[in-house]
Amino acid sequence: MRNLLILIILSFMTGCVSCLEVEGCSGGTVIFTCKYPDNYQSNDKYFCKESTQSCEEKIKSGMKNTWENKDRFSLCDTNRKLFTVIIRKLEKSDEGNYKCEVATSDPSSGHVTIVELKVKEDDCFKKSVKETAYLGRNATITCKYPEDHENRTKYFCKQDDRFICKDNITLESEKISNKHGRLFVSDNRRERVFTVTFTNLTVEDTGVYWCGGKTHVYTTLITEVELAVNAPPKTTMVTTMSPASSSRSPPSPLNRAASSTHRLSTDAGNNGKGGHGIGDSEDIKERSLQPDSVPATTIYASDSLHYASVNFQKNPVCPTEAAIAKEDTPFADYATVNFGQSPA
Repeated sequence: MRNLLILIILSFMTGCVSCLEVEGCSGGTVIFTCKYPDNYQSNDKYFCKESTQSCEEKIKSGMKNTWENKDRFSLCDTNRKLFTVIIRKLEKSDEGNYKCEVATSDPSSGHVTIVELKVKEDDCFKKSVKETAYLGRNATITCKYPEDHENRTKYFCKQDDRFICKDNITLESEKISNKHGRLFVSDNRRERVFTVTFTNLTVEDTGVYWCGGKTHVYTTLITEVELAVNAPPKTTMVTTMSPASSSRSPPSPLNRAASSTHRLSTDAGNNGKGGHGIGDSEDIKERSLQPDSVPATTIYASDSLHYASVNFQKNPVCPTEAAIAKEDTPFADYATVNFGQSPA
C-alpha cells in the first residue's frame, strides 16, 4: 500500500491519475478497463508493471477495436475513451502495481491509471474441468466460488480462439436464477455454487467456457470448463421370441423357434461373395422346439461388436448355461442366437 501511495503521488506530479484495485485467483483471469480523456483516442495505449527502476511494458495497443495478444496479456482500445486489459493464468508473482498509460509527447499532460493487482491462492476450487455431453441432450456445469464472491454478479462466458471471453451471461447479485435462451443459470449461495444448464445441445456448444464473478470495477474468472458435445452412442437391439407357452396351446413337435441373423454394423457395402451386402440380410432358420424351451431373450450390442454367437440349451448339469463367442473379424458383423433343445 505504501508503494502505491508513492506511485500515485509521482503520477499526480506528471499528469492526471486514477486508481484501481483488482483481485484474482491463481490460475484464473482478471478483466478490467482503464479510462483516458477524449482527446487521446488516437494515441497509443500501454500497460506496464512497475519496478524499482522503470515500468516494464507488458503489452500495447494496435488497431482500434482489435485485440492485441502478448504472452498472457491482451489489450483492446475500444475508441470509447477506455481500453480493456486481460491477464490470464494468474500467478502469485503477478502481484504488484501496474500502469495503464497513454503515450504523449509531454509526459506531464498524459493520463495514467494505477492498477494494484492481488492474486489469491486457493486450492479449494478446480482450476479446470472437462465435461462430455451428447447432441440434443442437456448438460449441467457447476462452478464453486469463494466467500467474497457471494454477493457479486455471477459471470459465465465462452472463450474464442484468441483467448477472449465473449457471449457472456450474467446473473445479478439480487437474483438466484435466470434463463438465457437455451441456458438456465442459478446461484446457490448457501453452498456457494453457480450452475449453468445447457438444453438441446448443438455442435456449436463445444468449446471452452469460464465462470466467475463481476464487480463494477473488474471481472474475475475462476474455473475453466472444456465442454465436448458428441453424437450419442449407437446401440443395436436383437430380440428373439419363444413360442407360446404350453398353457396357451398344447405342446406339439410342430411348435417352432426362429434363429435370426441381424446386422449389427451401420456400415453399408458388399461382402465380395455376391448376394447380400455385409449386414444387409436376415436369415430365418426353423427347427422343432421342446415345450421346456427358454423364454424370450433380448440382446443389446454396440457397433463395436463384429460377431457374437450365443447358444442357449437345456442341460441337466447347467440348466442355465449360455456359451458366448466373439470374433474380431472386420467382415463378420453378424450376431446369431440359437435356441437348442436338451439332449435326448
